[in-house]
Amino acid sequence: MLEDFKLKVFVTVVQERNFTKAAKVLGISQPAVSQNISDLENTLNTKLFERNRGDIALTENGRTFFQYAEKILYWYNSAASMFAIAANTKLEKINILASADVAEFILPDVLASLYAAIPGFCDARYAPASKSASITAFVPTRCGRKRVNSHFSG
Repeated sequence: MLEDFKLKVFVTVVQERNFTKAAKVLGISQPAVSQNISDLENTLNTKLFERNRGDIALTENGRTFFQYAEKILYWYNSAASMFAIAANTKLEKINILASADVAEFILPDVLASLYAAIPGFCDARYAPASKSASITAFVPTRCGRKRVNSHFSG
């Protein structure tokens, strides 16, 4: 999984409000939690926690950094999820047959929406015929189901 372990330790300590409880949640020792926090504080050149006989509280910089850390971990998770989905996705060819008017006036907007909405939507080809048009597009699918629903009115 894509992540920064020190950030995960920091966020877990904040959520648990206790180094020992965070260690249990993370499945590591309490000294390992302390070392990760210390390394993070040294890297950032600031104190993140006030420590007082078992009690901890975020410093002002700690509160600010917590907001960033949560967002960074969120985006790590989002990126990992996106690429996991892409790895399980194949491109499937679809053909759209429409009248020339629909193909000329409606489908360009529909295809533009598909390009914007579906990562991996690619390679649409328009082949006009005298009274109808055929459009071939390659659409990402998972589990054999197309993820495209197009409705035409005319």
